Amino acid sequence: MDTGIGIAGEDIERIFEDFRRLEEARDMTHEGFGLGLGIVRRLSLLLELPVTVQSTVGRGSAFCVEIPPSRVLLAP
Repeated sequence: MDTGIGIAGEDIERIFEDFRRLEEARDMTHEGFGLGLGIVRRLSLLLELPVTVQSTVGRGSAFCVEIPPSRVLLAP
């Protein structure tokens, strides 16, 4: 969980678009190209592991990828 600006419910799907940064994020001093969550979404689709988002505006966001126990690879 982060303690950032949070994401409104209607914007959740948009944040996974490449080069997408919400207006509120652009106003902050943090830099970025808006690629990270697009990459996460594509990898999660390839691996068939859905990404879930919980966010409250003004409080922060939590991103989760659930990995079933049967898919966990153990190092030799």
